[in-house]
Amino acid sequence: MTKTRQSETRPVKTAAREPGRLSRARRRPRRRWRKRCACPSPVSGQRQGRGRKGTPRKSSIVLKIVNKWLPMRYVGRYRAWRGEDVGTENQTGSKVTKRQTRANPRVPSRGRGIMRYEGLLDSLEALLVDHDLEDIGLYQIAEHAGVPHASVYHFFPTKEAAFMALVQRYVSEIRSQQKHRPVPPEALRSWQEFLAEELREAIRFFRETPQAMKLFLGRFGGMETWRAEIAQNTSAAQLLFRRLNSAFHLPFIRDVETKLLTFIEVVDAVLGISYVRDGEINDEAVEEAHRASVAYFKLFLPDHLELREDVLARLDRGEPVLLDTDNCPPCP
Repeated sequence: MTKTRQSETRPVKTAAREPGRLSRARRRPRRRWRKRCACPSPVSGQRQGRGRKGTPRKSSIVLKIVNKWLPMRYVGRYRAWRGEDVGTENQTGSKVTKRQTRANPRVPSRGRGIMRYEGLLDSLEALLVDHDLEDIGLYQIAEHAGVPHASVYHFFPTKEAAFMALVQRYVSEIRSQQKHRPVPPEALRSWQEFLAEELREAIRFFRETPQAMKLFLGRFGGMETWRAEIAQNTSAAQLLFRRLNSAFHLPFIRDVETKLLTFIEVVDAVLGISYVRDGEINDEAVEEAHRASVAYFKLFLPDHLELREDVLARLDRGEPVLLDTDNCPPCP
């Protein structure tokens, strides 16, 4: 005879429940309200939620890891996918989007990076001797320099950025020559002769360096490249004002930086017509550019300007005149 288990014979106790009250199995689970935290999310910038006992949500932890460990270009793409503003502020405080900065090169600050940077610019300068701007890309620069393509992309996001980097090198060479080259005495007779001498020196540099003429007078890139060129010409306008102010007593000129920038753009346009038609800068274009510049300067300058006292003293002693642009005040 088999023994029956005690549990089988034990009566089942049923708890009495109130009428209308559901059992525990059918009861709706209690909702746990998550606490809110004032700490912003590292990526979205919004308030992130907190789970039970103040622990952060998994999504917040993932965003922290993404923002800290992944490269910033992926974080920028994620922000752009979310529709957020991925712009940064420039020196003037205005927003500059990522698209607007693709025409600017990444200038290195260390010795090894500077050597690679200058080597890539040497390769680009060598390619410009026999090729047009449209036939040169980042792959051609990498093959000529004998470096991986990633090394070129590290410094130049686009080929327009490489072109702007070479333009900056030429501008530095021009400024160095102006700083150490004395001004001829005949160029200091009037500001008209001074402008003619400045124009002749620029034309002489273009004819000695055809690669620079392709970059300065040839058209490349789009709106972002044009913005970079305007910034470069603005710096050239400031330098021209300091040179003029170092040689002559200039009157007060309202918004002089914009006027000198317009002068540079007018001269570039006149010389660019000759370059596109003939492939070079002829003498007629140089004379036309000088007439256009003098006619524009007469709108805000008198016909005669007095020389500075130190410039007159050097001319009387027969000494060479070197214009000190470092101690000259900037554009008002």
